[in-house]
Amino acid sequence: MKKKLLGLLLIIFLSIGLTSIAAAQRQTGSIKGIISDTEGFPLPGAFIYLDSLKLLDIQTYITSDTGKIKFHALPPGQYKITVEMPGFKTVNIENIIVRVGMTVKLNITMEMTTVEEETTIDIPSPTLDLESTKTVTVIEGDLLEKIPFKRNLFDVISSASGVIPDWLPFQQTSIIKGSSARANLYSLDGLNVSDPEGISLLSNINFDVIEEIEIETASHPAEVGNIDGGFINVVTKSGGNRLTGGIILYHTNENVANTLNSEEEISAMGVSPPPIDKKLWDISLSLGGSILEDKLWFFSNVRLISQSHSTSFIPWTDPQGNAHEEFDWDNTEKMAFFKLTSQFDPKFKVTGMFNFMDRYRPAHESSIDWNVTSEATRILNHERSYTANGILNYVLNQNTFVDLKAGYIHNKLPIILDEEANFNPQYYDESTGHIWGSGRLNETSLKKRFHANACITHFQDNFFGADHELKAGAEYEYNYGEWTAWKENNLLIHYNNGNPYFFGLAESPETGSTVGKGKISFSIASRIEGGLKPKNEIRRFGFFLQDSATFAERVTLNFGIRFDRSTSYQLAHLKAESGNPVSQNIGEELIKPIADVNPYGENIVTEWKDLMTWNALSPRIGLIFDISGNGKSTFKASFSRYSEYMKMQYLAALNPFNINRSHSFIWYDENMDNIVDDTDDTYALFPEDYRLYIEEYYKKRIDPETKSPYTHEFLIGLQHEFFNDFSVGINCIYKETKNVFENVLYNPDLDMNWYTTALDTEQWWIPFNTIIPGIDDYPETDVTVYFLSKDAPPLFERYQNVPELKRKYQAIEFVFKKRMSNNWQLNGSVVLSKSTGNIGLGYGSTSGSTPAANSPNYFVNNPEDSRLDFDQPLVIKMMGTYRFPFGFFLSFYYTHMSGAPWARSIAVSPPSSWTEKENAYSSYMNVILESPGTRRDKAIDNLDIRIEKEFQLTRSGRVRASIDITNALGNKYRTIFQNDGGYWFPADENSVEGTRILSPNYKRITSLFGARVLKFSLNF
Repeated sequence: MKKKLLGLLLIIFLSIGLTSIAAAQRQTGSIKGIISDTEGFPLPGAFIYLDSLKLLDIQTYITSDTGKIKFHALPPGQYKITVEMPGFKTVNIENIIVRVGMTVKLNITMEMTTVEEETTIDIPSPTLDLESTKTVTVIEGDLLEKIPFKRNLFDVISSASGVIPDWLPFQQTSIIKGSSARANLYSLDGLNVSDPEGISLLSNINFDVIEEIEIETASHPAEVGNIDGGFINVVTKSGGNRLTGGIILYHTNENVANTLNSEEEISAMGVSPPPIDKKLWDISLSLGGSILEDKLWFFSNVRLISQSHSTSFIPWTDPQGNAHEEFDWDNTEKMAFFKLTSQFDPKFKVTGMFNFMDRYRPAHESSIDWNVTSEATRILNHERSYTANGILNYVLNQNTFVDLKAGYIHNKLPIILDEEANFNPQYYDESTGHIWGSGRLNETSLKKRFHANACITHFQDNFFGADHELKAGAEYEYNYGEWTAWKENNLLIHYNNGNPYFFGLAESPETGSTVGKGKISFSIASRIEGGLKPKNEIRRFGFFLQDSATFAERVTLNFGIRFDRSTSYQLAHLKAESGNPVSQNIGEELIKPIADVNPYGENIVTEWKDLMTWNALSPRIGLIFDISGNGKSTFKASFSRYSEYMKMQYLAALNPFNINRSHSFIWYDENMDNIVDDTDDTYALFPEDYRLYIEEYYKKRIDPETKSPYTHEFLIGLQHEFFNDFSVGINCIYKETKNVFENVLYNPDLDMNWYTTALDTEQWWIPFNTIIPGIDDYPETDVTVYFLSKDAPPLFERYQNVPELKRKYQAIEFVFKKRMSNNWQLNGSVVLSKSTGNIGLGYGSTSGSTPAANSPNYFVNNPEDSRLDFDQPLVIKMMGTYRFPFGFFLSFYYTHMSGAPWARSIAVSPPSSWTEKENAYSSYMNVILESPGTRRDKAIDNLDIRIEKEFQLTRSGRVRASIDITNALGNKYRTIFQNDGGYWFPADENSVEGTRILSPNYKRITSLFGARVLKFSLNF
């Protein structure tokens, strides 16, 4: 460990000597301009002073022969510039607004005078960025304070143009402009706080410490690393010279909630009421100020959330006769934040930050829905995150700046079962969707990330006819992850519409008797905590060069190139024996003779160095043209290539003993007692290749030629500032993702893929043509389903780039922004888009271990132009505030989203006469019946309103009281299973005759949402 730490420190010091962190600039903005006389000639030798409540000290600049000024690394806020020069009137410019990630351009004209004279001129603060092609939504303090957000980061992110939330209650993620939910990078004061496993947010970010959020959605510069989605840049508060503090109380309860459906309606639909906060207390305390005036500032916050939320679970009696009632989802979160900002020397600025989060939930799952019983949930037993970083900004001279940054994040996530559930099997009905009996496993994950960045920025005027902003940067990441899973009873029994015999009755291969034929699964998890603990490491080195060259003050060209090298390792670990003795015996008697390994016994996993290495080169090119010459109208165009971030989830899946691995078996219940036991029953294997536990074979589960998936993006846009503080824009965006990384069906003996019919040269997939009978308004449907030949090898999967899997995104977006002035502010967007492809965008569809490319059936009725799961062709978002007399404010937040696409699907089982003739396995194969996007859910509209009154108590003290009205339109929505689904047992090939069993959930309403709720807030 000491050697690793010394190595990391050495890398930091080397980086300091080479370059500096670009990410530091991402937390700030800048001001540029020209000082000239009334005839337009530049004025060298002018003294410029920049002041703001956000600055520890006044910054100065002396113009050169070009008359140009540059102020770098400015915290977001309002600024004042004073320009002095002998023989000219002193000029004061106030209320210059600098936003994070934006360059403000000002041209200042000075008048000659014979006496000492001072004048204040009003130059409107520009709203357009003339030096960057990126598309960005900045949510500044006025919006964070006034808009009725849900006081969490993801609700703010969802307000940006091109962002669609992935509706997961715990693993909150976003789909940003057609990129996957795992394609976003989250930055807290320049520190990467993304989860290295799945690239979601690793630690909760406290809403009350946020100063400003930059949501960058396209045309990322080279300084932004391995992402093709969004760059979420969170800038935190820093305090100031004046001591300030505040208390926020936020509350709601079930007495001020209207479910909008009567008890009679809810009862008639057979569902639970729409989920609401039955109780919510959110208490936050902040304190900031100076320890040494103009030298050392601090900001601190503590926050407590206590919440009880109803679920949509529908009361139900399981096949064993146990009644399951409605239950609530509780949550307790504790957060603490502390930040120091110091500047004892004008050339040095140092910032340090610490963030802490603790979260406890007695009933937790990644998704708690109508079908998950309370006993099938687990306990989130105090997830804890610790985040710390430090930033050094150093001014070499007024045209050269160095920024250095290092940070560390530590997250431990224990999800455990209660004592009784630890000994119970889990039950899952594949037809109805119900889950009961027990939660899956006890699981604990530990993730660590060390991140060091460095960058140097240099401004060079009149070089090859242009003014240049040159950047060079390097970064290093070390990511560590370990996971442990254990359970006393590792059994899962699969039910089929209430029947424990998934396949019905069949002849036993052991006794010849007619017995129940079921499907069971055993996780390979150990019996004891720590008995299975796989570990992985990823190291990434990144370098970039970037030049922003401006010609004749009208045309700016951005050139950038970055290189990233990611290497990964699997550390050695032990695997203890599994719990259920049936699993141990199946492993010993059925699997070990094939693989020479019992996965349910004790095992050793050896170290695997250089498990996977990705080298990625990512060019970025952009053009900005100032059409009018006054900064009021711009044309922008860009091309970007983005490489995917290497996820630890990929590495974990390659470990033969990863915590999520389980195997399914055929169960013959010889004594028909519905009990999986070790003495009387018979078990058989599915056609799975258990050689994956042999080192020679599991190292074949990764294609040695695998490369980083990549996305090409093209953007063209126009922006125009119509009047002070109000701008509009239109952007056209095209993105295409290739080299998608997935597991595919592979034969290690022949070194051959066979997941499509074109690749299946051995004809191991046998086509079966059938006609699905029509039902209601659904017509008869011809479909070809592929079944596995008994001559096929056991199923073995390999991870690789899959050329058949693709995604495309095309969009036109209209955006507008009116900053808070003249008593009102307004933000909004209208996005017309199309997301197509044949592999989804959601968090569950992008793990790399999905059914995609596991058989030809995946590609049936699923062409490249299918609409993807988060394709929503029309999305409208608007938010704004109006300030009325007497301290009253009215704010709103409105969204409209098209319904999500879906397609019918069915499981087909061919007749025994056909399987015997074709020598095929008799099994169920799932297939979709129409291209996704043929049908859509209902569009969603929502309007939230805030009414606020501000009371001025003293000259500097005030109290704000507000009421939030969520779902002010009173819209009600239902989740209805429209897929007739189920099973089809045709009598013969190409026949409509047979037995059709519809899905038991067909036409069933499973949940309601859309309650109207009042939420009350006091802000002191």
